[in-house]
Amino acid sequence: NTITFTSVMDAWAKSKEKYAVSRVEAILQKMEEIYKAGGKDAKPNTISYTITLRAFATDTNADEKTAEKALEILNKMKILERKGHKDLSPSAKTYGTIIRIIANRKGPHDNAKKVKELIQEMKNRSLQVDDFSFGYAFLACSRTRGSKARQNAAFVIARSLYREMLQKVKSPSAVSYANFIQACYGNNEKVAEEAYLDCCKHGHGQDVRVMRAIKRSAPRPRRRR
Repeated sequence: NTITFTSVMDAWAKSKEKYAVSRVEAILQKMEEIYKAGGKDAKPNTISYTITLRAFATDTNADEKTAEKALEILNKMKILERKGHKDLSPSAKTYGTIIRIIANRKGPHDNAKKVKELIQEMKNRSLQVDDFSFGYAFLACSRTRGSKARQNAAFVIARSLYREMLQKVKSPSAVSYANFIQACYGNNEKVAEEAYLDCCKHGHGQDVRVMRAIKRSAPRPRRRR
């Protein structure tokens, strides 16, 4: 049944086996096939799809197609939800995991714009945007590639989300601060310094990841000729 299938999927997703992701995908596909054939007890639910997304997010062999597959799953869930399958409504974890996948997407993609859209969808659904989602959203902004205008826009998005995080998250993690500071690189050193002061207030001032981000975002001294 759904619980048994999902439990096995979860075990595979948490494993470090070479073929873990393909195993999770195979089980999900099997559940969908059984359900279509009339086996209602095997119907995939939000947890089933979110576990699959988590497997994608932790896949060391993730490539360009990984993000595409993740977004396809989200679209499938939304379509089925509109058809009356309320047990397939994307959860905060669903969105947070996809934001993580987008943050790790390589290539000249507008990752910042995409995570902004995903977070707006979360708000429209009255889903809580937590530290996890904010943290990976900042990372997505810092990894946005392309024109200078696109990178500037990514910084604007990151800064807006940062202000929102300070209002909604009681105690942001060191990772979230580090990722935001990294998003300031090449854009605004003053904002990075202000974020570091906020970070210190929450006891993360000496965190290795934060210090690394601060060092990277600091302006480089000019060489003397």
